[in-house]
Amino acid sequence: MSNKLVFKHNHDVLIGIDPGTNTGFAVKEKGVLVRVETMTIIEAIMAVHSYEAKCLSLGWSMLLRIEDARLRTFFGKTGSEKWKGAGSIIRDCSIWEDEMNRRSIPFQMVHPKNVRATDAKQFEQLCGWSKRTSIHAREAAWMII
Repeated sequence: MSNKLVFKHNHDVLIGIDPGTNTGFAVKEKGVLVRVETMTIIEAIMAVHSYEAKCLSLGWSMLLRIEDARLRTFFGKTGSEKWKGAGSIIRDCSIWEDEMNRRSIPFQMVHPKNVRATDAKQFEQLCGWSKRTSIHAREAAWMII
């Protein structure tokens, strides 16, 4: 595992977000990975709000780490549909940043080069997570592992 993937923290709840049509969503509570899934952006924002309420009620700290496609400088030689998709992900990153600022939720925007892509088998071997995952969910998890 690359040193770039090691993330030191002192938060009770860490949430990783991989923005997109299929938003990757991962959660660690007290150092234990408890959620690795894919959902819509609306479902993910609502889930963050639920964790915010939980943390406030328990006196826990929370941090979001969000992959920021706006920091990506190269999308390759792709068709217009890929560029449209990249544009919507860039818009989603802005939505996440605006929402976290509006609610004063601590967050970090993470450069895509620091997000690790693995297949399900590799992910299970490295993390012990055996439930079904998408690439988006796994990428969200890598931001908080």
